[in-house]
Amino acid sequence: MALPLVARSGPLAQIAGHLSRTRAGRGGMVLVAGAAGIGKTRLADEAAAAADGLRVVHTWCSPGGALRPWTRVVRALAAADHDLAAIVHGSAQLAALAGAPPATGPRDPALARWSLSVELTDLVTAAAPLLLVVDDLQDADTSSLLLLADLVPALRSVAVLVLATARDGEHDWQGRPEVWGSLNRLSEHVRPQPLREADVAELLSAAGLASSAAQAVTARTRGNPLLICELITSGATDLATAVPTSVRAMVAARLAGLPERARSTLAAAGVLGSRFRLDVLARLVDDPLTEVGRLVETTTELVRRDEPGVARFRHDLIRDAVHEAIEPHERAWLHRRAATVLTTLHRRGRDVDAAEIAGHLLLAGPDAVAEAAEFALAAGAQAWRRLAFEDAVRWYRRAEGCLSVTGAPDDRRAVCGVALGEALTAAGERGAARICLLDAADRADRAGRPDLVAEAALGIGAGPAGFEVGMLDQRQIDLLEHARSEDVPMALRAMVTARLSIALTFVDSLPHRVALADEAVALARRSGDDVALATALAASCDALAGPDHCARRLDSATAIVAIGERRGDPVLVLLGRRLRLVALLETGAIGEADVEITAYRAVAEAVGHPLYLWYVPLWRGMRALADGRFDECREALREAAELGERAGSANAEILVATQRWVLASQSGDAAGLAEICERFDEIDQVGVWPKITRALLLAQVGKVAPARIQLDAVQPLLPGMSRDSEWLPAVAQVAEAVAIVGPHPVAVWVREALTPYAHLWAVEGIGAALRGPVGSFIALLREPTAPPPGNEFRCHGEYWTIRHDGVESRLRDSKGLRDLAALLARPGRSIAALDLTGGVVMRDTGEVVDGPARAAYRRRLHELAAEADDADAAGDVERARRIAGERDTVVATLTSAYGLGGRVRRTGSSAERARTAVTARIRDAIRRIALADPMLGAHLTRSVHTGTFCEYRPEQPVTWQV
Repeated sequence: MALPLVARSGPLAQIAGHLSRTRAGRGGMVLVAGAAGIGKTRLADEAAAAADGLRVVHTWCSPGGALRPWTRVVRALAAADHDLAAIVHGSAQLAALAGAPPATGPRDPALARWSLSVELTDLVTAAAPLLLVVDDLQDADTSSLLLLADLVPALRSVAVLVLATARDGEHDWQGRPEVWGSLNRLSEHVRPQPLREADVAELLSAAGLASSAAQAVTARTRGNPLLICELITSGATDLATAVPTSVRAMVAARLAGLPERARSTLAAAGVLGSRFRLDVLARLVDDPLTEVGRLVETTTELVRRDEPGVARFRHDLIRDAVHEAIEPHERAWLHRRAATVLTTLHRRGRDVDAAEIAGHLLLAGPDAVAEAAEFALAAGAQAWRRLAFEDAVRWYRRAEGCLSVTGAPDDRRAVCGVALGEALTAAGERGAARICLLDAADRADRAGRPDLVAEAALGIGAGPAGFEVGMLDQRQIDLLEHARSEDVPMALRAMVTARLSIALTFVDSLPHRVALADEAVALARRSGDDVALATALAASCDALAGPDHCARRLDSATAIVAIGERRGDPVLVLLGRRLRLVALLETGAIGEADVEITAYRAVAEAVGHPLYLWYVPLWRGMRALADGRFDECREALREAAELGERAGSANAEILVATQRWVLASQSGDAAGLAEICERFDEIDQVGVWPKITRALLLAQVGKVAPARIQLDAVQPLLPGMSRDSEWLPAVAQVAEAVAIVGPHPVAVWVREALTPYAHLWAVEGIGAALRGPVGSFIALLREPTAPPPGNEFRCHGEYWTIRHDGVESRLRDSKGLRDLAALLARPGRSIAALDLTGGVVMRDTGEVVDGPARAAYRRRLHELAAEADDADAAGDVERARRIAGERDTVVATLTSAYGLGGRVRRTGSSAERARTAVTARIRDAIRRIALADPMLGAHLTRSVHTGTFCEYRPEQPVTWQV
């Protein structure tokens, strides 16, 4: 009997509103939550029936294989549309979800998982307009929930709505409550309420029953729609006394009226789950498939057909009641029997997950524990290949527990431990992964498995990909050395040796690290393994990172890029390009370095993971800083810091701080420098170069006496510094500190040390800042034999002699230098840019921004204001940030369109063209000066103001001989 839907007009109207917005291109997620039996699924079904104009895909969550809800979605979309099928088949990750045999586990799990998230989002948005119904979200595996949390923010501007149902009080996300919190924040909520007495009376009347029993029925069922509807369809004559107070009681009454064979078959179905395959049930009860199908048709008050070959209990509460009614010993036997049936189907290639078999074995009693361990291991491996890392952790932990109970040998437990450690690392639980991998390494050592020791050691450092490797970790070093001394496969030995070379940074001598890297390269070449060779070449670049080996590093990095492109491995390509960039910057090949940044950016944006993306704005900030475009550098720094934090990158934290320091020093930000100096004293200063940086910071904030004391302490340490990646920029910092504090005995050693490298450039970190030619730092150390002459800015033929505070440099003539000379000769006086160009009158070629364009920009500002209000109301921080960025761009464009008094600025006017030309060439001249004399560059940046009128306005009076 089909009963009407009562008392649900409010929730249905809420959902209808979201469906309407989705049709208009503004999707999102609606979460229908409430108590068991409150009618959540019925609401979702009604909404799906009313989703005119939308493609509807239905999936559900249940205990079992990893990412099963998304497997159903991908298969349904691929089957529905040729274009969507092409998207699925073009992605290894989506194809694996759809059922294609997956490859071995990913080399870089973070990248693979990110790609899966991006590609799944692309697939779902390509299916728009779409209603995606996700039932029983409380039963989803964590990996499925994380993918959903990644998907939903992308739907706000797409015609896709996720409509999910979840039972209250049953959200156990395997210890990940933050996932549920995130989904709660991303969702609009609909909460159906219990039925009132009037609603129950309406239902009774619709069924032709006396409404006088409504009060008693409402009181005993507490308005639970499931119990009420089951009562009405039960055929009871006296409703006031026949009302059950629980689903368990109702089911018990229903089962009691069935024949024994039907009861035992339903019990077996209860063991299989809320949904069950009829062929599996038939094998489980050893009955013909036709008999099982007939039973489903005759017990529709408890079960119903869900799709061809599949049936389900009418509600999870009914299944739970059936399952709990089975005697414990019989329930364990049925689970053992179900595992046997599913294992047979699995071996025949049927679509049965190892996780499903393992789940039954874990409930089958102590005799099945050993077999449960093996299937739990298989379930973990299957989840790993599907990139469901959180689910892999769960199954490997279960396997670990079973192996412990059975007293499995150390080698077997070590295999499980290494796999669990890798899964924990991929899931972002680095602390737990380290503990697990250390234990696995100890077990592997006791079992005589050096290969497993090696894998554990690689996992502790950074995993096989090794884009960022942990340092100063003695336990990691000990394991790597131990694994290297044992008989392991040649490619694995090469990777262990390469990782050891990197791990010994700050710990061992540079010659030893170089020898290890050379050995790793030789082993990798003999093994014929491309990945091992790329890893070894990267270690060689790291060990040979000093100024004596720029050409060799450039060759090795180029080889890494070639290997990555040949294998289709974007991580290797990015690693190689990162190494190439640093080598190019150090040799002063700035144009080639810019090309390298562009090439890196193209690959990083295709990958999309923040671990690789944050370098792009960092390097954009580096180039802006070198050109004196300080505002652009600040904006790039904000983006790099945000992406680096999302990636959890230790490198990002260090390099962003480095660029922020150089920006503060070059832009004359005294307050920023003081804050950086104070914070620097709070960090651990391992090695010589942090002590050098502290000396320079003290000098930059005006603490000359403490800076000299720090230089005194640094001086005896300098000759023993390894000539590694930090050597050249660190010695350049010493030169800069000496230039600020005045003559110091260390200057002689620094000048002699830098002179062989005068042709190179000093680069901070992995491209955090381009400090300039080494020759300019040597010039800072020219200690005069007589008092320095006054400040000079004079032209001698094709060159200018520029002297400031005793530092002298020579630059080739340019219009910008002539402009500066005119300004320095008249401090405090405004000079028209037109006068600096010689007063040439130029033809007016039109407005900077024409009238229609100005009107369009103003309209867009109003639109952005409304969109910003929507974003703020929705709490969508990411969208609000994007809107703010676009608004700043529009405002800047409109600002450029108007001059003094609100007059429209014209592009071709003499004054406007002079303003643009003079500003550009003065900025270029200051940039060139800063490369030769950073202190003068900073002074001019602060003191020279450009525009329609230009002026040299120093904070304190400065006299120039011009």
